[in-house]
Amino acid sequence: MKKQVLPLSRIKRLIKENQEIKRISAGTPLLFSKASELFIMEVTFRAWLHAEMSNRQSIEIIDIAGGISQVTTYSFLQNMIQRRCPIGM
Repeated sequence: MKKQVLPLSRIKRLIKENQEIKRISAGTPLLFSKASELFIMEVTFRAWLHAEMSNRQSIEIIDIAGGISQVTTYSFLQNMIQRRCPIGM
């Protein structure tokens, strides 16, 4: 069985920060962990592609911003990225 990449206790704590959520089932943190892992992999891949197009081997914040800006699904991240990456994004 694969080891969890993200700590389940941290995920449970984040879920419980929402005052409206009273209880969570045992499988919920596992699902959130996997979804978060896949999200991080997707954003990292898009950032890597952006860095490759710029002929660089290291990922910078501008690459993350560039990768995110290419996908409308991630439009909810645009404001945060613009605050952190004021260079042309």
